[in-house]
Amino acid sequence: MTLEFIGRTEELAILEREYQKESSFVLLTGRRRIGKTRLIKEFVKNKKAFVFQAPNQTRAAILNRLTKGMKEYFGTPLGTFSDWYDLFRSIPFKTDEKLIVVIDEFQYLVKSDEDFLGGFQLIWDEVLSSANIMLIICGSHISMMESLAKDYDGPLYGRFTRHLVLSPLPFETVRNGRDYTKELERYAILGGIPKYMELFDDVDLRENVIHNIMSDSAIMYEDPLTILRDEVKEVAGYMSIMESIAHGNRRLNKIASSIEVQSTVLSPYLKRLSEMHMVKRDVPITEDNPSKSKLGLYQISDNYTEFWFKFIYPYQSSLSYGDMSLALNNFDKHFIEDHVSFVFEEECRSRTREISRLINIPFDKIGKFWNRNTELDVVAINNEDEIAFVAECKYRKNRKMDRHVLNELKNDVESVHELKGFRIILGLFSVSGFEDELYHSDAILIDKGEVVHNPINGMKTV
Repeated sequence: MTLEFIGRTEELAILEREYQKESSFVLLTGRRRIGKTRLIKEFVKNKKAFVFQAPNQTRAAILNRLTKGMKEYFGTPLGTFSDWYDLFRSIPFKTDEKLIVVIDEFQYLVKSDEDFLGGFQLIWDEVLSSANIMLIICGSHISMMESLAKDYDGPLYGRFTRHLVLSPLPFETVRNGRDYTKELERYAILGGIPKYMELFDDVDLRENVIHNIMSDSAIMYEDPLTILRDEVKEVAGYMSIMESIAHGNRRLNKIASSIEVQSTVLSPYLKRLSEMHMVKRDVPITEDNPSKSKLGLYQISDNYTEFWFKFIYPYQSSLSYGDMSLALNNFDKHFIEDHVSFVFEEECRSRTREISRLINIPFDKIGKFWNRNTELDVVAINNEDEIAFVAECKYRKNRKMDRHVLNELKNDVESVHELKGFRIILGLFSVSGFEDELYHSDAILIDKGEVVHNPINGMKTV
């Protein structure tokens, strides 16, 4: 089914502001299937726009197709060109009406011609920047596309007026008021990736997993592998690292030990995976210098990739023969506890931004805390006023939270010396409600994303 365009209000607003400028050059990046092309289509509605999607072909083939496209759009008699600059110089871009020029899959032009970027710099500097043009370039090769803005020695460095990085749609946008637990479990797999959301229908989640992921003919069957193949040459090493992280080896030494390599060997691999937005390194929220923290933990950045490495990749041998029994057994036993519960924690941290506004206390940073003895799911800190919001998250659908959970949270907070002297506001996140006694406690209670008890502002609901 074709998914209705939802969300992206901030991204559309940014593009609209760029459109109002006399001259703008936008770089749009993001992983495959994130919705870059769909966002552009939405933005250019009712606007004058020339959109070119580059094919993965030779230089001559791309140049010929671009020439044909421009000839048809501008109605200009064009000949045959052997040079990108000559083609763009031949187009009457300068008009009274603002024109948007979009080049999608820009990486294929770069790949087809080692001199292309130098030539495109001249195209922007001498042709497009002085016309009434908004230029947008985008592509799915994340590391290459982002290097255009970050490489100081690159031809296009410093020329972009905006670098817009497209992220997965947030849970609240995707959920749109529907059943919380059902939608969270769905989000734990699809992760707000629009193309994946189009593939899943509204029937049973397990059936969707069977037909849209575990079947070797499904688009999602090996999508993370496809992304890696697009980005790197030594796929096997990266796959081993990703699988190790997915199965709980999050410290550098643990990852190295599990795949039997030295820790020093991993650094360039993890750096590249971070640049590709496939992994990220977390540190306790109280750390003053994150880059030097010895408590750093690696995790896979998006829900679907992590799900795939946990529940699909280890079973691809049997899945390729149509045997889903082992994969389904693992999914049935461990999906909630080993995957959804962690996604729920992340959503609780996201929801804390709303709680900040609700209790009228701004927080400098929101994250989690851990040391050798204690782990706190949600910690939000206001350093100036020395206030911290600390919360526990429990994804248990058939059991209400009781005072025992709150007492454990209080004990854990008291053991964290980094929070000594802070005024502590306690919170509990649940999906199954709370025992009545907790409605008389001093903790903020959040059930299925909604605050149901807020003693800070005198709100008490039983």
